[in-house]
Amino acid sequence: WLDEDRDGVQDPCEPPLAGIEVKLYAKPAPGGTPLLLATTTTDGDGEYYFAGDGLDAAVWEDVAEDTLVIGNAYFVAFCGANGYDAQVDTLVVNGLVLCLTDANTGVGVNADANDSDVTEVPIGGTTLPAYCVETNETLETNHDVDAGFKPLCPFVELADNPSELCGSDTLTLTALIDSVYEATVYDYAWMTTGDGTFIDANGSATVDYDLAVGYAPGQNDLSQGTVSLSLVATTQPDVCPPASDLLVVSIRNVDCGSFFWDGSNDD
Repeated sequence: WLDEDRDGVQDPCEPPLAGIEVKLYAKPAPGGTPLLLATTTTDGDGEYYFAGDGLDAAVWEDVAEDTLVIGNAYFVAFCGANGYDAQVDTLVVNGLVLCLTDANTGVGVNADANDSDVTEVPIGGTTLPAYCVETNETLETNHDVDAGFKPLCPFVELADNPSELCGSDTLTLTALIDSVYEATVYDYAWMTTGDGTFIDANGSATVDYDLAVGYAPGQNDLSQGTVSLSLVATTQPDVCPPASDLLVVSIRNVDCGSFFWDGSNDD
């Protein structure tokens, strides 16, 4: 399910996640390698089932163990459209960038029914969101083992203190950035309230976070003596709040030439 408020609790109105690929592995003895048994996809209710070849909608591998065995232990793992990216701990489902919600944080008298049971598990040389389960003797369907995923929302933070710039200079942008969240996942762009230009290392105009290295003030910036710069993240509609941060730059309308000026008025 989609943990919209990212609290690890499956609330009544939070929607199911359809279209997530789910894999069933036989849990090996210590030191062994998990064996892939079957693959299926969550339905419109976020549900999936493994029972045995021909007994469910899963595609079972051509292996000897083609049905659940009483008392055996299994890994159930979850993958997105492009698999699980263990480098940034995300998967993509229906265009949403998701990560695991907090596990085992259910509430109420039956907390296990509304929590998420999935954590990152090393499986076959990679890491996947998964849980380990053992079949019981009656082979009853288990609806208490849940997987919650929360939206991975971007984060932007620029330097705390306003910057000052000599009017003849170009402002170095990288010096203004404290941190961004998952720049490999989201697109970030620079914006300005002025008429200056964001430039790349070759002096060409660009607002792309990955390319822009400086800001050259325009004539209106110089006349106003100040300009506001924003770094804005492309967020996920309806599931993440807007993400941006603002920096106000004071501009001295003078040519500092080759003299060093630290922005102070000290002699």
